[in-house]
Amino acid sequence: MKTKKSKNKQQTVSQIVQTIDNDGRDVLGFTVYCGESNFYNVMRSFSAEDYEQVLEDLTEERRQILLNGKTKEKP
Repeated sequence: MKTKKSKNKQQTVSQIVQTIDNDGRDVLGFTVYCGESNFYNVMRSFSAEDYEQVLEDLTEERRQILLNGKTKEKP
């Protein structure tokens, strides 16, 4: 019987911040640090009408990463 080794990667997740992207749009996002030199950003643009929904979705995605160490796939 073969066993599968899995590495448990150490991930650090930043707080959600509001900023402006290269096109001048308002975005909410956070950074996921994977080890010492790798990272990726999770960013979502928003408008005044959907700010709360975007923030709620990002908060849930961040929570899933903290719990499971991976992003939640959207259908």
